[in-house]
Amino acid sequence: MLKSDGGRVFFDDRDITGLKPHQISRLGIKRTLQIKSVFPQLSVADNLWITGYAGLHFLHPFRAAGRDRGTHEKVERTLEQMGLSALAQRQAGTLSYGDVALLEIGMALISEPRLLLLDEPTCGMSPAETERAVAKIQELARVIDIIIIEHDMEVVFEIADDITVMAQGAILASGSPEKIATDERVREAYLGREEDEDYVEEEEANAST
Repeated sequence: MLKSDGGRVFFDDRDITGLKPHQISRLGIKRTLQIKSVFPQLSVADNLWITGYAGLHFLHPFRAAGRDRGTHEKVERTLEQMGLSALAQRQAGTLSYGDVALLEIGMALISEPRLLLLDEPTCGMSPAETERAVAKIQELARVIDIIIIEHDMEVVFEIADDITVMAQGAILASGSPEKIATDERVREAYLGREEDEDYVEEEEANAST
């Protein structure tokens, strides 16, 4: 979405640095953003149909959509994959936040990408919705590569196989969840130093007395 001002970006040994978003998408990279984007007036199934069909054809105003059996089968398969079959005819704008997030992931998945980028997928969710989303992402990760940007550390450690921690625009640490959990730089940047925690506890104790 943003033009780089340095470095190169490669996907599957191909330099994609200067490509436009739709060109990158056609190479097999799909993404969802923190601010969810669905068609609120359309049904869940129609949201999936539009994105699935558009990934294969140009939308034609005089072509009968119902004839495209292939897209219809993909919609049904994606509804089941995302656990949204019971909500297929529900207007998307009436869904819970967690179901909207799953719908948007489904809209990215229906075109069968090779890489899925998720930006803050659990942001704004209740604990129950977060648990459901985490379980679904873990399930999807068995069949597709996924990169997640996430600030909820519990979610990160539960989902990730490899973690890259960034601070002030630079890579602070990279490695397995076990390695990151014991990295003092990460603890200081995201969790605070022990002496800071002790100071806060002491101040709270003084305030209560």
